[in-house]
Amino acid sequence: MMLPKAFPARVCVASVMFTFATASQAAVLPPITSSVADYEPRLTRPTGSNPGESFAIDSNIDTPSDAAELRIGGQSRFKFTGAFFFALPTFAPGDTVTTANLRFAQRPDASTIPLTFNADLRVLGITQDISESFDPDPTPGDTTPDADTPTINPALSPDLFSETDLDTRAGIGTLLGRVELQDNFVTPADNIATGGATTPRESSDAADALLAGYINGLIAEGIPAGSFLIVTLNPDGTPNDVSTNRYTFASANSAVEADRPTLTLDVRPVPEPGTIGILGAVGFSLLARRRRA
Repeated sequence: MMLPKAFPARVCVASVMFTFATASQAAVLPPITSSVADYEPRLTRPTGSNPGESFAIDSNIDTPSDAAELRIGGQSRFKFTGAFFFALPTFAPGDTVTTANLRFAQRPDASTIPLTFNADLRVLGITQDISESFDPDPTPGDTTPDADTPTINPALSPDLFSETDLDTRAGIGTLLGRVELQDNFVTPADNIATGGATTPRESSDAADALLAGYINGLIAEGIPAGSFLIVTLNPDGTPNDVSTNRYTFASANSAVEADRPTLTLDVRPVPEPGTIGILGAVGFSLLARRRRA
């Protein structure tokens, strides 16, 4: 059957290409909630020491790993970074992440002095080092030792803690470098005083594009099974370690499900080779018929 001359073949070809584009459109995956291994890599100053002196990485992640909120900043004897871990899905060869969005919930906090630093949003790498074996306090009544909830290996703490505007250390678990996704993700003007309302904070469009590119780099490199994406919120200046001066965000342990940190990915799958061949053949056939018409 010949195509009517009034029906241009290019319209048919455009229709075929539209079908092809539709078949390969990005799919929005269900939001990935961060792991209950979320915690506070932190520096601790022993009681009785002078402010700013004798700091050491605190490897006790028990309480922060179970906490419903994570702190970014400082208080008496402590400085905090917030670390969040998102379980990455299994990507097929050729999959492309077109955009990636991070969402957090900022909680009110009783800072006793004005904040003098911002919180920066970074991606540091990937880890598979999250296990129940690192949890030192099984659920009360649980007779199986260390069979509580997955917790991060505390040995990672020195690589996760940061209180600087720059972090040029090597990436974790990948050849990719660390990436600052969003400078000044929150600023002192964003601080929520006690009595205020929990406020959602999402990564910017520019940060989303950076994160998508980063994850595509991981896909190209090859992502080991069971990998978690490491995302941090860190102070970009030295917090005061005498008075409370910090931002607070809900963790995956929050009782309010809507406040738990999430990662949302748009993934464009690679078209099946058969689909490409069929569409190409149809397009060629339509053009050939047009020439004979």
